[in-house]
Amino acid sequence: MRWNIALKAVLGLRRCGHCATVRSRRRRRNRCECLWQCRARHRIYRGAAGARPRGLCRLCQTGKRAVSIPVIGVGRIEPENADRHIAEGDFDFLAMGRKLLADPDLPNKLVGNHAGAIRPCIYCYSCVSQIFINQPMMCAVNSSTGREHEGDILASTARPQRVLVIGGGPGGMEAARILTERGHQVALWEKDKDLVGTARIAALAYEPNGRLIQYLQQEMRRLPIALETGKQASAVTIAQYRADHVIVATGALRRAPDITGKEQRHVFDVDELRGILLGTDTRAAAKLSPLARMAVSIARFSQALRSIKLLRFASRIWMPIADEVVIIGGGLVGLELAEFLVERGRKITVIEPGTALGAELAIVRRARVLHELREHGVRTLNRAAVKEIRSDAVVYAHKGELQDVPAKQVIIAMGAEGDASMTDQLVDLPATIHRVGDCRDVGYIDGAIADARRISQLI
Repeated sequence: MRWNIALKAVLGLRRCGHCATVRSRRRRRNRCECLWQCRARHRIYRGAAGARPRGLCRLCQTGKRAVSIPVIGVGRIEPENADRHIAEGDFDFLAMGRKLLADPDLPNKLVGNHAGAIRPCIYCYSCVSQIFINQPMMCAVNSSTGREHEGDILASTARPQRVLVIGGGPGGMEAARILTERGHQVALWEKDKDLVGTARIAALAYEPNGRLIQYLQQEMRRLPIALETGKQASAVTIAQYRADHVIVATGALRRAPDITGKEQRHVFDVDELRGILLGTDTRAAAKLSPLARMAVSIARFSQALRSIKLLRFASRIWMPIADEVVIIGGGLVGLELAEFLVERGRKITVIEPGTALGAELAIVRRARVLHELREHGVRTLNRAAVKEIRSDAVVYAHKGELQDVPAKQVIIAMGAEGDASMTDQLVDLPATIHRVGDCRDVGYIDGAIADARRISQLI
């Protein structure tokens, strides 16, 4: 509906259950904001399921002062924050929607003083987005949501098996958790010092992902799982373990596209960024300036790189990323990186060769991310093929013309694909081999969680 039509046609609108009468032209502009935002550029829902934490608390406070009946707070309010608001008299009860899809036992866990055992919602809008495609309810972090009719995924097994999980990312940890809860004997090997896998970048770029990783790490410590970090798996060591089932959850293989100039020192791929953050990739660190290398080395030896929360805080002060960055690849990883970097003062351009930006994101989250990137001044280009990376610019073809954009640093955030290299080494083992997560098919965190459920049902 165009604005001039809306002014003539709309006499009132309904917001949060209350009729807001439209009178003066100024009030019409305020009250009809949701109407003019329905144009193609602004499909943003600003209701209770919004992205802003505690976004409606101010309204709750106003309502509480105006009425004598109980007031219910809603809208991305964490339980610990709700306790404070209730204690301060801002509202009386907390209503939760998405959080209960992520963990239906949340109220019982709070009552039992087990808040750390709550599976967190990551606000990815996978649940809400199902409405737009007329599909059954689902949850990215709780694969049982919408599948309750299939039975209890944690039901005890009648035949306990010896299971070895290779890889401590979200898929590997979730598979280990479910299988252990079912009564199987589970061991988990992770080559890095910490259980997080390639999800470290996802957790750093998007803070709610970090809370999910923290929950899974706590579950690994709580359950009787034989954990070994810093252990490199091989066909020999896996054979020596003599497992009945081996679950390979080693993450995706990343092949950077063949772009002229990608070998330059100011060009990084996602794996190199991860290696710098973990302090495990000396080749990638060699691309940094001497001062940046020194800072990363100090952080590594002080163990600061092991804390995602500390990394997020420190990155607002300093990080080895230039102030003008071009990200090649406008998928989930590229857009989350763009969001992360622009919030830290970087000037960002995202170049995507495909037709759509953020195709892997849930519909509602995709709309919001693209909207917020535009609001922050991020330049996004789709149907743009990168032809060359120069020392100070990236050359790309767009709409039949060669163009360039300045770049002091380039991040290649594309080229991820399934990786069968580990499973190919295990074909002669008597154990049953399974692949979970991105090493089977790139599906990111939600795909890895769903994969873990699927495999756990087969064992």
